[in-house]
Order: sequence, then C-alpha cells, then structure tokens
Amino acid sequence: GVGAIALAHFFEELGERCDEVLMTDINTKALFLASVNASVNSLLKSPSPFQFIKSNVLQDVPKGSELVIANPPF
Repeated sequence: GVGAIALAHFFEELGERCDEVLMTDINTKALFLASVNASVNSLLKSPSPFQFIKSNVLQDVPKGSELVIANPPF
C-alpha cells in the first residue's frame, strides 16, 4: 500500500533518484491521505516521481517494474 512512501523518500535521501514511484492502495481515502502527506513533507516537488494509483495489489501496476516494495496488512 501507500505506506511505502517512507521507503521511497529514504532512497532519495541516500542519493538514489527514483524516476517514477507508483504508490498503490485499494483504499481511495488512503491514497488521498498519502498524497496530502507527501505534499506536506515537500515530496511533491516539480517534477514529482510520485504517482498515486488505486490498485488491488499489483493488478493495475504496469508490468516491468524494477522494484516492488509491499507493506501488507498482516
């Protein structure tokens, strides 16, 4: 889910630039709050690598992603 935003920010702090980060969750409210959180913490600079997508696990994630970080609820 979108809880992995902290990990993406951690990679950026280490100097590893992410060209594109897809933040997914099946819960629309969680996606909205994650985008607010990213904005408040100045992570949505222009151009921003972050995209927020409603998806059930990897269902709507494009194939060929280089790295997948999961934060399952169990």
